[in-house]
Amino acid sequence: PFVELFLPSADWEKLQRKLADHEEVSYFAGNAAGDFAASDEESVNPVTWGSFAGKEIITPTIIESVSFLAWRDEAFSTWSEWQRVYPPHSHTARLLGGIKRDYWLVNIIHHSFVEPGALWDLLLKG
Repeated sequence: PFVELFLPSADWEKLQRKLADHEEVSYFAGNAAGDFAASDEESVNPVTWGSFAGKEIITPTIIESVSFLAWRDEAFSTWSEWQRVYPPHSHTARLLGGIKRDYWLVNIIHHSFVEPGALWDLLLKG
């Protein structure tokens, strides 16, 4: 199980403490200022794979530091692009700018894939 989301800084700090207690969880997180956090910066995490008759297992999607950091930069640049669509001092432009300044992009991989609800149980319990 895998999830990716944007989260305000204060909520990211709480979630990061929660995730640190779980060995079966990997995460990468970053913000527009260039800050980066990871459970293990060297980890390589397949999040999708395929099995086809007569062939080896195929892992078309992996998440690792390099790919996450590239996606982080692209994701936050999208907030800026959206912000430019609106008048500079409009409520929407200020909202989008605030999100870009305060939010973190976070992805979380729960490695106990045989437990279908494990990721959501972890994230949703108080």
